[in-house]
Amino acid sequence: MLTKEAFTSATKLTNRALQYIGIAWMSSLFFAATSMAAEEIRQHKIVDDVEIVMSVPHALDSPPSDTESQTEHHLVIWLFRKGTSETIDDAHVTAEVAQTGYAGSRQILKPVVVDGKPAYSGIFLMPGRVAYIVKVQIKRSGESGAIEEIFEYRHHHKLR
Repeated sequence: MLTKEAFTSATKLTNRALQYIGIAWMSSLFFAATSMAAEEIRQHKIVDDVEIVMSVPHALDSPPSDTESQTEHHLVIWLFRKGTSETIDDAHVTAEVAQTGYAGSRQILKPVVVDGKPAYSGIFLMPGRVAYIVKVQIKRSGESGAIEEIFEYRHHHKLR
């Protein structure tokens, strides 16, 4: 039989252990949510028979990178034939990135391989935690016209 003092002491220890477990559980949820927020976000859009996948990882997170800027970001575009995993790797892709309501910078994206798949990439300055409009223009080989699509991007990663 437990004395009143022993019971009180055991109850305090049990409560303290439950508090530590609760704190550890809440911390793990916080760190999981933080790491998910820092993960790369990809957007998908379909225009005609082309699926366009856009990602904007921080330039420091995208090797090989020789940049040390906090404001430079890679714009990565993958092109797929709609409804397949077949990539389109013979296109001419340009992008214009601008803060909402302002003029932006435009450049031809270079062919690269990202995640083992052909893609198109360029580095753009995106200094503030504001919305950016990304206008992508795609001219495929053998086709007379170009297709365009507009994406909206907001920073999703932590500042370093």
